[in-house]
Amino acid sequence: MSRSRRRPAPTDTHPDTVTASPAAAPTWWVPAVFVVVAALTVAAFWPSLDGDFVSWDDDKNFLLNPHFRGLGWDNIRWMWTTFHLGTWIPLSWMTLGLSYELHGMNPVGYHAANMALHALNAGLLYLLGLRLLVLPGDSTRARLARTSPALLHLAAAFGALVFSLHPLRVESVTWITERRDVQAGFFYLATVLAFLRFARETHHPRRWYALALTLHVLALLSKGTAVTVPGVLALLWVYPLQQLGGHAGWGRDVWWRAVRVIAPFLLLAVAVTIVVFVALQPEEQLPLLGKLAVSTYSWCFYLGRTLWPTDLAPLYAMPEVVNPWATRYLVCYAIVLAVTAACWRLRTRLPGGVMALVMFSAIAFPLLGVHQGGPQIASDRNTHNASFALVFLAGGAMLLLLARARVLALIGGGMLLTVLAGLTWQQTQIWHDSERLWTRVLEVEPESPYAHNNYGNLMFQQGRVNDALSHYALAVRYRPHYAQALANFGVALAASGRTDEAIDAYRRAIAMLPNLDDAEGNWGVALMRQGDVAGAVGHFARAIELNPANADAHVNWGNALVRLGRASDALAHYARAIELQPDHADAELNWGVALALGGNLPDATRHFRRALDINPSLQMAREYLAQAEATMRRGSPPPP
Repeated sequence: MSRSRRRPAPTDTHPDTVTASPAAAPTWWVPAVFVVVAALTVAAFWPSLDGDFVSWDDDKNFLLNPHFRGLGWDNIRWMWTTFHLGTWIPLSWMTLGLSYELHGMNPVGYHAANMALHALNAGLLYLLGLRLLVLPGDSTRARLARTSPALLHLAAAFGALVFSLHPLRVESVTWITERRDVQAGFFYLATVLAFLRFARETHHPRRWYALALTLHVLALLSKGTAVTVPGVLALLWVYPLQQLGGHAGWGRDVWWRAVRVIAPFLLLAVAVTIVVFVALQPEEQLPLLGKLAVSTYSWCFYLGRTLWPTDLAPLYAMPEVVNPWATRYLVCYAIVLAVTAACWRLRTRLPGGVMALVMFSAIAFPLLGVHQGGPQIASDRNTHNASFALVFLAGGAMLLLLARARVLALIGGGMLLTVLAGLTWQQTQIWHDSERLWTRVLEVEPESPYAHNNYGNLMFQQGRVNDALSHYALAVRYRPHYAQALANFGVALAASGRTDEAIDAYRRAIAMLPNLDDAEGNWGVALMRQGDVAGAVGHFARAIELNPANADAHVNWGNALVRLGRASDALAHYARAIELQPDHADAELNWGVALALGGNLPDATRHFRRALDINPSLQMAREYLAQAEATMRRGSPPPP
């Protein structure tokens, strides 16, 4: 029955029936098991420390991005205002800036931080298991947990390790770009733990509520996927806290109490959701039926790969055409309907299991293709937060098994964790470097246009131009309207001396994607090779109009001005290129050439030296430096 007396503010409110606590046990058990869980997690991910930055956003986020490097005022202002690559993650950028302060551009430091956060998350999940497995107090599982401390701790640790050792976690932990996943996950879990403490606190609950809100803000600032926290807290409020429905009923006062408790979290999440949608780079969206097909497929994919983690890859490409009536989507519709019906029928018999699946779906919902972004139909990393919910399911199942067949449960659980750890160890090798990464994608999806394009980029960087041409050609064959692959094909054609064909490739790529600034810039370079310097300038200007941060276009525009006899006008473009990309060796080299042509040899030598500091193998800079120094020693005028 609902009460008629006036309720206090939400931060003074605590549930009347949540009295269950973790089973009494020696005080050293909790920190000891926490450390063991974290240590086993670190051991499984140890190979990731040997990994490099990979050419799957790491290059754009770190190798070519000077803005994150440090925690100066300009860096922090950029971190809090940028929508770089369609994201708003200011707090994650700040921890990445700290990694740069501590480790420079050595990837081992970034990997170590990701791994440490993941190990802490495993420990927090163990603590969360201790809290949740004793709720609600009248369940068979909770009675067993309260009377068997050792079983409770084993079950909670098992659930945490199923999460942390699962190979689906590799992408979030080993990919440096996904610092945001493990960092947001840390604050996400801490928010839930603080909220549960608030729910059972009888003295000064306000401080725990305030802490939960603060941690929620930190999670949102780390990654926008934390917007699902209010939904999770609302579900916990229903079960297992039972403060809405069940013993508490559905009266108006009970509803109002739930609204007052959850609303502040929801308002924060809505505010960040608006920012996230502003940050998202607009892409062509699927029609409603297409979204439904992709969403159901993604849900089945995530649950299926969680249960049977095989054929994992860094990229699962979105089909060029999504037919919602294709067989694989029809099967997924049937699976979703069957699971929904089963959950409805079992909601009273197995409320914990049903709630775990509902929570899994609620957390995964924003990542099920509701808003399409990127070339993937699904991603391993999208299971990270959603899998928190399955810890309760795994831990509860292990607790019941330990009570009925302890030896069998220990052996079976140990074997499962060993297999998961082995698969994770193996999966970390795939993320070791770019070549292994894209090789793996092609093993799983041989016709992936994105993998062929990125593998072609690797081949081109290694000087294997013919191999690059082959992969670019395949990328365009498998996806004829893939403008970036066609533009890259043009670059390889130009490097092969096939300038006319390269220009045709650039023209067709720009017709498909008019804002392709790199293609405009490369078209200009091709025209310069043909002697049309004035025509090239127009393309460099267009490239910069499309992307003012295109440092290469500034360098090439400067080079064109030098060719036109306007060396003094070129200096501003080289300066701007260095401002945009401080480690641009070609900009320093050509800046030095322009200064030398203007007779300023002392400053020219300074830029030649800077070019060599950036790239010691830049032989042209070494030769120009020697010539300039020899000229200054002789006191001769500079060469024309």
